Amino acid sequence: MSAAFESTGWQQRRYRLAPWVRRHPTVAHRLPFFPPQEHTVNKSMVLVIADKSRARLFKADTPLGPITEIEAFAHPKGRLPARELVSDAHGRAFDSAGQGRHAMENDVDPRRQEALRFATALAERLEQGRVRREFDRLGLVASPQFLGLLRDALSDACRAQVCLELDKDLTQLGQARDIRERLPEKLYSTL
Repeated sequence: MSAAFESTGWQQRRYRLAPWVRRHPTVAHRLPFFPPQEHTVNKSMVLVIADKSRARLFKADTPLGPITEIEAFAHPKGRLPARELVSDAHGRAFDSAGQGRHAMENDVDPRRQEALRFATALAERLEQGRVRREFDRLGLVASPQFLGLLRDALSDACRAQVCLELDKDLTQLGQARDIRERLPEKLYSTL
C-alpha cells in the first residue's frame, strides 16, 4: 500500500491513496483518500412509544418490516391526580397592609412537573443508547403534550437522529403488530 505524507509543522499525517492515484504518481502527494464509511442502507431504528406514565422502546431493522419490543418503562406518578403529588398544603402569607392572610400557590403544575421528570429520564436512557450505538435512527410517537416535553429533553445529538415524529398516543395498544399498523408504511428513508 502506498502512502503520502503531508507535513504540518511537527506533525505528520498519513493517508491511504485512492487506487487510481497509484497510476498517476505526479498527483499522489496532493490527493488524500478517506475510506468510505460503513454501509448505511440497513440502519436500525428505535421507536419510542410514550405518554406521561409509560414508555415502550421498539426496534425496527428495516423501514418496511415489523417492530419488536426491546424495553418498557413505567412511571406510576404520571397517573396520579395533582392533589396526591403535592404533600403539603399551600403556604400562607400576611398581606403587606392590613391583617388579612392568604394562601401562596405554586406556579408549577405538579402533573406537568412529573411528566417532565419522566421525559428527562427517558431522554437520558436514549442518550445512553446513542452513545453505545444501539440505534442509528430515532422515532418519537407520543401524546401531543408529552412529545413536546420529550423533544425538549433530548440532547442535540439525539435530536439529530430523529427521523420520525408522530403526535399519537399508542401506549394503550398491547401488541407490536397493532402499533405497527398505525405507523407509516415506510418508517424511514434508506438514502
